[in-house]
This record gives sequence, C-alpha cells and structure tokens, in this order.
Amino acid sequence: LTGSAVSLTTSTAANVTSIPLTAGDWDVYGSVSFNAAASTSVTLLAGSISNASITQADTANRFQRITPAQVPGAGSYGYPVPYQRISIASTTTIYLVATATFTVSTLSAFGAIYARRAR
Repeated sequence: LTGSAVSLTTSTAANVTSIPLTAGDWDVYGSVSFNAAASTSVTLLAGSISNASITQADTANRFQRITPAQVPGAGSYGYPVPYQRISIASTTTIYLVATATFTVSTLSAFGAIYARRAR
C-alpha cells in the first residue's frame, strides 16, 4: 500500500501508511521518502515498520540517518526500510512510520509498505 505525503513535526513520529495483515507469518518491508522545502535544515531521518501506531521500531529494525545540520535543498530523498518477519495471531494493522528532526522550514514524508506471506 502506498500513502499520500504527510506533514511532519520535528522529532515526532508519524504514520506514513498502513496495511492490515491476517494471522500468520509475514515478510514486511517498505520505503520512505522525505520531501523537503528548499531551506529545511535536517539532522535526522528515520523510518520503520511497526505494529504500534506512530511508534518507531527499535534501532535494529529501522533505517536511521544522522548528520550534522544540512540543507539538502528542495526535493525528495528516499530510503529503504529494512525487511522484517512479523508473526501475528489475529488480524493486525502494521504501520510504516517516519520521524525527522529538522528546522527552518517544512518536511513531509510518503512511502509504501509491502507484505508477503512467509512459507
């Protein structure tokens, strides 16, 4: 499933999109893209697959890009979200979550989440 761009608030997790999964074992992965305004200064970008709404997964199951403050310029910057195996007992919503630390201007995130039943 893909999601429309969502506006981000600095240092606050946001759901980019979600997918309902039925009971069983699933291989889940995704990608998050960040869309910055020309003057936005960024120090952290992160994304993960999570079974909790607006909650980043632990550091082993997410991408995280930390940098000294930089202004990358207007445009979109995409990152893959690490694959993970999810085992669930009943239908559960799984979320693609993004977080960014930034100043000066605006930043939004969009992306896609994919799931394949494991055998």
